[in-house]
Amino acid sequence: MNETLRDLSAWLGFPRLTFDLDERSRRRIMWVSVLPALIVSAVLTEISLGYALEQNVPPPDFWDRVGGVASAVEFGMLPVAVAILFAAGLRPWRRAEGSCLLLIALALAITALGLATVSSGMFAVFDPQKAQNLRAYTWLTTAQPFGLLAIGYFFLAFRALVIGGRRPAVRRPRRYPPPPEGASAT
Repeated sequence: MNETLRDLSAWLGFPRLTFDLDERSRRRIMWVSVLPALIVSAVLTEISLGYALEQNVPPPDFWDRVGGVASAVEFGMLPVAVAILFAAGLRPWRRAEGSCLLLIALALAITALGLATVSSGMFAVFDPQKAQNLRAYTWLTTAQPFGLLAIGYFFLAFRALVIGGRRPAVRRPRRYPPPPEGASAT
């Protein structure tokens, strides 16, 4: 699989991507992806419940609570997840980790772009009431969490692929010549 990903990235114009992750790198990516995965699952739960409970009958109490929790996780934890992704980018990341993070970011960005395009297409083709019945606003509000998470992952990938391998130069402090004798050092 690594060879296939490497060939695909070279064909797409990214020849320097590597996908050889060790156990430590996998753990780092998994730890940084826990909260974004929770948000993605909350978004999917909210969409599923919206379609499953589409009737005008009030939903059962349990599913109503599950939908409320999913909504709260999605909108309450999204800024926290993006902040955690940015904070994780302050530490150095390896090139292989950055390559995998770039794949995650591209998948999230393509999903957000697809959802927003479908929603825009619904508004362009159908009248507003028909678009409302097709849940165009649901697809539009679903695109936002995917887009914001993609921004966080792109930042991590950028830090790993562009800045990660470089170390700042250590400069010695300048030594100024001592003041001439008889002069005051003020």
